[in-house]
Amino acid sequence: MAGPWLRRRPAKCVTLLASSLLAGCGGSTVSSVSGTLSASAPITETQAVAYAHAVNLRAGDIPRFINHGSEVVAPESGRLALEEIRCIGSVNPAGRIARIESAEFASGRASHGKIIKSAVDVWPAPGFVAINNSPHRKSRSRLCIARFLEALHRRVNLQRKGQMQIGPFTVSVVPNSVPGAANGYLAKVNETRLFRTGAVRTRIYRDILGFTTGPAELELEAIGFGRPVAASTEAEALRLLLARANAHAVRSAAP
Repeated sequence: MAGPWLRRRPAKCVTLLASSLLAGCGGSTVSSVSGTLSASAPITETQAVAYAHAVNLRAGDIPRFINHGSEVVAPESGRLALEEIRCIGSVNPAGRIARIESAEFASGRASHGKIIKSAVDVWPAPGFVAINNSPHRKSRSRLCIARFLEALHRRVNLQRKGQMQIGPFTVSVVPNSVPGAANGYLAKVNETRLFRTGAVRTRIYRDILGFTTGPAELELEAIGFGRPVAASTEAEALRLLLARANAHAVRSAAP
């Protein structure tokens, strides 16, 4: 688990709460690529992108969810994101081979909408993944995430003077068993949006689920406005990611 978290933007730009935090919208569009990974040679960027493309969520995966945008190469991490990553003690994301984010998949409208998105990080070797997911780093993650969100919300609220403000939030990070995968976790960030009077206007429920396989880290973010995304929907999306990860196993050279 590298580092999380970002604000909700309109569909087409809900950045995954992960190691590309605060990088901004978008990134380069991913072309459809195919191929297999070498069993012994170092992983190339082309191979990493092909693997991510094969694993990420795609149109038709989640019933009643419509895709917006396209798969993209994640932009570089912003300053606040790098501070959070240093706080946790994770590997600098500049060291990974590729991070590819899926299109966004949306259901419902306005205050009762739902958004789901996935991402795949590929590192040069499993050792990098082990560092990111060590027990010590996981124990620090909740505190660092909360500190990051506090700084982010202050900045956003200053930019939104006279508009809807981000209110109190809670953060929890717990292990989450994913049969057939390692380092499963579930992070929950429950946020509020406020009227000018300070009363709660709406609640936003973010679930970030992840696991690792070899030199790859996989993430699923589910955002519910007004109420959480159904656990059964999250479980099915996670099952798809795991099945594809196993079918397209990333193989790397020894560290």
